[in-house]
Amino acid sequence: MNRRCATGSWAWLVSAGLVLATAGAALGQTAAPAAGDAPAASTQVSESQRQAAMDAAWQVLVALRDYVHAARIMDDPQRRTKDLTEAGERLVSLATHRPGVAPEMLEAYVKLWPAVVARYVAGFEREALTVQARDRHMIVSVVAANPVDAQVHAEVSARLTEALREQGYDGEELARLRDIRLKRELLERGIGYPIEARINLAMRQVDGQWKAIELDIEPVRSGRVTSRTGQPDSAAGGAATQPVPVVR
Repeated sequence: MNRRCATGSWAWLVSAGLVLATAGAALGQTAAPAAGDAPAASTQVSESQRQAAMDAAWQVLVALRDYVHAARIMDDPQRRTKDLTEAGERLVSLATHRPGVAPEMLEAYVKLWPAVVARYVAGFEREALTVQARDRHMIVSVVAANPVDAQVHAEVSARLTEALREQGYDGEELARLRDIRLKRELLERGIGYPIEARINLAMRQVDGQWKAIELDIEPVRSGRVTSRTGQPDSAAGGAATQPVPVVR
């Protein structure tokens, strides 16, 4: 699979979001809040519950990463089939259906998730997980960027910044012109902008175990790219703003 085209741009993600929303509607999934919905009043939960929800969500993210990696095996069909089957079974086992939804529909819905996060699986970091309680659910989130995209972003941003400084620009005008040219050049290279995504997993406790009931993804509207070390990339510049949810 061409990694550049695996999940393309945010236009693709909007389409994927619509696919998930359509599938969710077909499954009758209206009983619980979506991961990307406006937060309800926080529920008081223990730290052990929060940690358990994050641990379970991390296992889901690892299964998603393994599934994507298996799908990219092209030189060994037998191994590809084996790895896809194992990762798929593990992913489904870590999820649960919503009340009123036929259990046999769970596998078809959950196996849509790897395609949505495929571009970002190399950017998942356990230490970057955050969690918030919402009604009977935990929303576990991670902000990730494709490492190759992040490197290209940093290099192009630094080059454009230097070129504009040499032309006499600075401050807000430099940032404005750089962002315009940066978006255009990234698009020409097949990289969506913004390059960071927030992946949200809605987790629900079933028989004492936290399981995923929904995956959502949204762009992180920020001019700063977070590196694998968690530090902002100084070459990008700009101030972070609130994320804008993908159309659902």
